[in-house]
Amino acid sequence: MRLAAEVTTLVPECSPEVRAYDLEIFKKSKEYEIQKKANFPKLRFDTRYNLYGSDPSNLLNGIGDISQRSYSIRLSTSFVLFDGLKNINTIAKSKMEVEKLKIEKEKQIAELKKKYAQIQLDSKNALVQSENNSKTLALVDKNLGMLERLNTNGIVDKSNCIKKQLDLLDKKLNLEENQIKIFTAHYKLQVLKQEEVQL
Repeated sequence: MRLAAEVTTLVPECSPEVRAYDLEIFKKSKEYEIQKKANFPKLRFDTRYNLYGSDPSNLLNGIGDISQRSYSIRLSTSFVLFDGLKNINTIAKSKMEVEKLKIEKEKQIAELKKKYAQIQLDSKNALVQSENNSKTLALVDKNLGMLERLNTNGIVDKSNCIKKQLDLLDKKLNLEENQIKIFTAHYKLQVLKQEEVQL
């Protein structure tokens, strides 16, 4: 796999985690606004128009009596004089919840910025390390082949050859593990880019 040199700008504010905080803050803010309005006086307005009179004993007499037509308007207001400071405490609690969510969101953004910066750095280093690792792996493979030929031709003794082969195989293992870390860093960057594109 060949790693491509890319400069990607990752915006923590567009991440799913931060968007979840935004939705929660919006929800709590609306709850706070509703609770603030609970202390406002409530006005009630209604009207009533009676076209016919009423006769409890005979319905037809009530319908026929048009002289008892009436029209009424009612306006009333109500408000809580004292509720034991319940509404004030509820409003204060809601406001604190909104502030707490804003602080948590800022912490999340700071963590994401740190994480994104590390992933960007790892991805940039991956290009240089990948090329160096490929060259070093080729040299290790070449040295292993030479040791086998020297051992086959009897130029190097068997124990010395085995020790050198073990050293070279350890080096090869470390290089391949490093290569895996490089590809992992590049993969993380690709996943983050895809998340931002989908949002």
